[in-house]
Amino acid sequence: MNSREAKETLILFRPGTADEEDPSFTEARKLAENDPALGQSFREHCETIGRTLRQRFQKFPCRPA
Repeated sequence: MNSREAKETLILFRPGTADEEDPSFTEARKLAENDPALGQSFREHCETIGRTLRQRFQKFPCRPA
């Protein structure tokens, strides 16, 4: 797997889900650890997903149970 292929794989990665343990992401994540540009891209991807989810959840009103 090269950096381009790893980037294409990691764009599908969802932090905080079963993807964390999914072997299909293992090689791509290892490449991201050793490739500064790929690592930065992966970190930005994870941050964007987290930010987007927080923004979407904030739109839901909180109601007491």
